Amino acid sequence: MSYGCIRWLKEDDKKFKEIFPEGEEVEIILEGENIGRKRADWNMRRISIGKKLKEKYNDGDIVEILRQNNKIYINKKGRKSIVKSTEESIGIKLPLIEELRENQRNSDNPTLFEKSLTEAFKILGFNDAKHLGGKDEADIIIKSFKIVIDAKTTKEGVIMVKCITS
Repeated sequence: MSYGCIRWLKEDDKKFKEIFPEGEEVEIILEGENIGRKRADWNMRRISIGKKLKEKYNDGDIVEILRQNNKIYINKKGRKSIVKSTEESIGIKLPLIEELRENQRNSDNPTLFEKSLTEAFKILGFNDAKHLGGKDEADIIIKSFKIVIDAKTTKEGVIMVKCITS
């Protein structure tokens, strides 16, 4: 086959429907390059990316798939993504970005995410952002703007898949 596809197993349908909703075309950003809008083939459990997939990946490569702002970002695991470059341009330090990404999945200790998020708000100019947390309390408050934040962590969201290029 001269075109590359991302395929998944039936037991992974639920995860992939969050990323590639049935019948919906999604914009694909492959390693920072916009390759256009694609629609998942749910009968075959795949989304055809095209020859760009074969150009960028080898059989067995592990990729991260992230849906953010109605775009699907596909990057080789461990490779710097275009999403991070955008975040860098607004002045947030990469260690904090990595901390937020890691802590957002830590449902066993959500306080870590709340504290990281508080720090991010401070960097963005909300200097009076204060972490409260705890039972029956808002997680973060920003009094000067009358903002109350209830942060949530989740174990789902980013999907790791093995790339098949043939």
